Amino acid sequence: MRDDWEAEAQNWARFARTPGLDRAHRGINLPALRDLLPAPGRRTLDLGCGEGRLTALLSSLGHRVVGIDAAPTMVRLAAGLRWRRIPLFLHVRAVKPGPGYRPAAG
Repeated sequence: MRDDWEAEAQNWARFARTPGLDRAHRGINLPALRDLLPAPGRRTLDLGCGEGRLTALLSSLGHRVVGIDAAPTMVRLAAGLRWRRIPLFLHVRAVKPGPGYRPAAG
């Protein structure tokens, strides 16, 4: 799956960043997410941060955001946005698993 997101990163960013295209995000997903968000001011993890649009939202609301994604291009796209507060971005391969970690079979 990582390779698929990496291959489509530019296309996804273009889609996600073009106003009016991702109606499901704006009309369904974003309102549901906002209802679930804790109060800002604490460290917030955006796992699978993609091109960074939710990371940008969380940052603008006052969250101290860490964005992680498996696709290096997605991390570069997210890190390239202009930020009010500077979030931290990591590529998942740069994160070392802890002791006892075993990858899932398959």
